[in-house]
Amino acid sequence: MAATTLPLLLARTAREDDPVVAATALVAAGLIGTAALAADLAPYLHADEPLVRWAAGTALVRITSDRGDAVEPRLLDRAVAELTTAADNPAPTGVTDYNEGDFHGHIERTLRSLPTGAPQAALAACLPRVERDRDGHRTRTALLDRRM
Repeated sequence: MAATTLPLLLARTAREDDPVVAATALVAAGLIGTAALAADLAPYLHADEPLVRWAAGTALVRITSDRGDAVEPRLLDRAVAELTTAADNPAPTGVTDYNEGDFHGHIERTLRSLPTGAPQAALAACLPRVERDRDGHRTRTALLDRRM
């Protein structure tokens, strides 16, 4: 399935003017792709549209963490930096429906999937903006912060 779907998703992203559609395709590519896809995703980290940069960062982290594949460390750092920037800002207009539209919750879940651990600054930026606490991470983080 991925062998057929990935080229279609990447082609759609390359020709798409609507940032929501492009971002949706990028995140989907990250969900089914492998680290071999990193070079195809990297240019989108420099897109003009913040939602597309977020999607590229999300896809790069997902192809790293979900399957244990290695993305070049500098590229992964750039992806995490983009997610950190997105976490520190309000959700862009017309955000995708991933994670039921909970943009910051999606960032939190993506960062927590990193094999090296989630950057605390990004998680702290996400926490007040997460709309749903599906798996309790937000609650546990808030409780831990109060103990310190």
